[in-house]
Amino acid sequence: RFSVVVNHFKSKGCDGASGTDADQGDGQGCFNATRLQQAQALRTFVAQVQAAAASPDVLIIGDLNAYAQEDPIHDL
Repeated sequence: RFSVVVNHFKSKGCDGASGTDADQGDGQGCFNATRLQQAQALRTFVAQVQAAAASPDVLIIGDLNAYAQEDPIHDL
């Protein structure tokens, strides 16, 4: 038994980005702060799914708009 959670995190397009969502020049693009918040919310949701399914096995798929060394992926 396993659960599948499908996501689409905020894109890296800079239209409307400001503050911590502006491009910080670290290679992660715009809206990194929003994607990090989405990753944190996803972790909470996955824990709820694991409890409801009585199974620790969860597959996260979709477009996270982040690469392996970026903050959202590190958070997950």
